[in-house]
Amino acid sequence: MLPGDPQDSTSVQLHQKFYGMADIPPGYTLWLMGHRKSETSVFLLGPVHVEKRSGAESGPATWNACPQIGDFPSQKGSQFEITAAFVPEAQSAYLLGATTYTGIQLTPAKAGAPVAGLVSTQFPPGTDPRHQASVWVTLTGGGENCSTR
Repeated sequence: MLPGDPQDSTSVQLHQKFYGMADIPPGYTLWLMGHRKSETSVFLLGPVHVEKRSGAESGPATWNACPQIGDFPSQKGSQFEITAAFVPEAQSAYLLGATTYTGIQLTPAKAGAPVAGLVSTQFPPGTDPRHQASVWVTLTGGGENCSTR
C-alpha cells in the first residue's frame, strides 16, 4: 500500500477524506479502521471506494473514503490512528449486512444512513496483518473535508 493523504500528524475534520494507492489482492476488500490514542477499541470505519486505473484489471488502484473520525466536540484535540487493511470479501459482505435488532447498520454501508457503530478490540477475522498502512491524525474541527483532491 502506498501512502496517500492525509499524512502523519495532520489535523482533520470530523468527516475527512483519505486516499491512496493499493494493490488489492484477489478475494479482499480494503477497509479503514481507527482507534483513539491510548484506547484499545477499534472502530470499523467502512470499506473504501476503489477506482481502478483505466484499462487495468490488476495492479495498483487509487482509492478514497470519507469516514467520520471520532466525536466532535467531545474528542477535539484527540489523536487517532487510522489504518487501511485488507479484509476478506466474505467478511466484508457480512459486516456490510450486519444490523442491530432495530435494523440500523453496524458499519457504514450506505451514504447518509444511520450507523450504530461496530467496536472491537481487534480487526475483523481474516484481516491481513502483514499488509496494512496507518497514519496518526488529530481531530481539530467538526466540519467536513471530503472534497475531491
